[in-house]
Amino acid sequence: MTITLKTSSASFRLFSVGTYDGQTACVDNFIDDEAIKDDFEDGDVDYLPGEYWELFDGQKYHNKLAELGEDFLQQTIVPTLLTLDIGIISANAVGLYSPREYNFSTDSLDIDIVVEDNFGERILEIINNLEPEDKADYAQYLKSKFTSYDGFWSHTSNNIPDTLDEIIKNIDCVETIAFLTWYIRHEDSDAEEWNSEWRDYLYEYIDAEEFLPEDATFYSRQMVEVLTPLIKEQAPLLYLEGVTGRDAAQQFIDQTEIDDEKYPELYAATDEWALREWIEEQINPIHKNLDAVNTPLFRTFVKARAASLLPMFSMGEAKEIVKSELTKRVPHPLTFGGWDIDKLVNPLVESIYVKVED
Repeated sequence: MTITLKTSSASFRLFSVGTYDGQTACVDNFIDDEAIKDDFEDGDVDYLPGEYWELFDGQKYHNKLAELGEDFLQQTIVPTLLTLDIGIISANAVGLYSPREYNFSTDSLDIDIVVEDNFGERILEIINNLEPEDKADYAQYLKSKFTSYDGFWSHTSNNIPDTLDEIIKNIDCVETIAFLTWYIRHEDSDAEEWNSEWRDYLYEYIDAEEFLPEDATFYSRQMVEVLTPLIKEQAPLLYLEGVTGRDAAQQFIDQTEIDDEKYPELYAATDEWALREWIEEQINPIHKNLDAVNTPLFRTFVKARAASLLPMFSMGEAKEIVKSELTKRVPHPLTFGGWDIDKLVNPLVESIYVKVED
């Protein structure tokens, strides 16, 4: 005859399947936006992060996590459980629970532990015969992990006498699992590293493309083809207006009248927030290059050179001479797509000529 203990990784705290921000199995730990961008640039994938997350199937990730949790349990933890020689027959992950909201709980792997019918007696014997040092360690473990405090209400006994009482009443109780968690770590020092090993296991076996629809059509490259020339043309103009960063991206969207009716392929590829973020990422390096060029030294040089040309050349000729000399002198890219340095040089040259003419 056997007994099945019903528990979960929330109680049997050997590794975590929590997917909330910052937790061990959070998808952001394994699917990196920067890596997706690099793969897109290298031609390895046809989607940018915005489109990826629009198409990402959370249920597929949930199922994969349950599958990997069972594999990790069998490969790493069950062998140790069996070597404890306390009557454990098997352990299996039977499902993955995810709460609707993460205020008071997180994801947990449901686990069935099958034990021999005298498992309770064997545990009670182990606890009652612990060496004084081990008993003190176990008592401290219960106190530190299961004592209620403001914001945390424990449903597990936090001392040995109460633990023994609960196990005697019903072996399938949280006190049994609490003891097992402590005992495994006590008997196998490697157990402390299981959660780190589990994280490494996820890094190895999670493949971003598994969570996309099999028949997905991607529009990111079309989006890039449509917007890149427009961005190269308008980003310098926004710079001259003093509009940068996120404001520049939003103004670009407004001026270009990008909407789902005019550019349906863009909205098929991303949501509006991700679209704005991508546009900002394209605008920022253009503005950075302009910052590198449009310095006080640059403006001083242009005005001084224009003044020296004034007696001999027309304003139009002076503009062309200054621009020609700048492309040889300034070690920064001065052209961005079809837009050149006219917008920087011409007003400075004009300010000299107009001032003299006046």
